Amino acid sequence: MNFYKILFLFRRIIMSRQSIFLISIVLTSGFFLTGTISAIDISDPALVGYWSLDEGSGTTTTDLSVNDYNGTLNGGASWTDGIYGGALHFNGNDAFVETGQSILNGLEGFTLAGWVSANNVNVYSSLFGQNDLVEFGFIGGSELGTWLLGNNWVLVSASYPFDYPSWHHVALTGDASGVVIYIDGQVAASDPGAVSSGS
Repeated sequence: MNFYKILFLFRRIIMSRQSIFLISIVLTSGFFLTGTISAIDISDPALVGYWSLDEGSGTTTTDLSVNDYNGTLNGGASWTDGIYGGALHFNGNDAFVETGQSILNGLEGFTLAGWVSANNVNVYSSLFGQNDLVEFGFIGGSELGTWLLGNNWVLVSASYPFDYPSWHHVALTGDASGVVIYIDGQVAASDPGAVSSGS
């Protein structure tokens, strides 16, 4: 995984009441988290989606993987500078990005990750996920967590350093053995509960 162009999935990104910035998005169908810097091979079949967010203008963010899950900016999502290249700014009201696809369905494992810079967020605010399966984002004013849907509902959360304008790399991995949340490459929380692969 390249920490300069990071992993993450979005079907719909919704931010509520606070400014949040995201850069570089990728989804993989397996797990890989490492501190080493390497290039992303956009032809890798395990790469489900990769959004660099470097467009800088327009209403589309291009999926650079072979799957073409392009995202459409909605509400108040706007282009800005990020920690590495471009980023998206969410207005804290009605901004989101949507691919219109159920990208996570049928995967045995997944990694959702991205670089985030956020002010305090006082409500549940999804950073990325799939509305009918898993969401990964902020819980109240102090935590980063996931809410998982399907055959069961599991909540895993970890303290998040709201130190805006600093950027933090956040990631969620999930499979039949459970979920793990990473913040800046370190395990922040985990739960052995299985994650449904969806239908």
